[in-house]
Amino acid sequence: MIHKIACDRCRAAMPWYVVGTQAATERAVVAEHLEGCAQCRAALAEWRAIGDAVRRQAQHVPTDLGQRAGWDALHAAVANPTASTSPAHHEGDLPMTEPVFAQSVRALPHLRPPWFRRLMPVVAVILVVALMVVVVVIMPNLHYRKGP
Repeated sequence: MIHKIACDRCRAAMPWYVVGTQAATERAVVAEHLEGCAQCRAALAEWRAIGDAVRRQAQHVPTDLGQRAGWDALHAAVANPTASTSPAHHEGDLPMTEPVFAQSVRALPHLRPPWFRRLMPVVAVILVVALMVVVVVIMPNLHYRKGP
């Protein structure tokens, strides 16, 4: 059975064709189309050049960026929350006196909520008190006018 596909479908499948993650039947259909289509072969050459450039650049990117040690320390702290050590703990230091979560939030400031989110409970309490004052003090003192 011969499967003919359009150029747009062939080009849409090229990234997976280049890296070889397509099913064998799909790969065969794309390969068959490439045999007879010069424009798609040119597009394939571009995708292969992109893949080669990415592989070359990936060799220059550090794999860890120092994050692995931080994740390992956080994992160890979560796994053993009663331990008196932290990632910055050295022999002779004082034992840890605050929860591990508080340390990790302070160490990762982007995880802390902004100041206005931290004040939301205070604002909620103020609004509830104001509503109670309106209901208890002001409402009973309103004199409703009865009809003529």
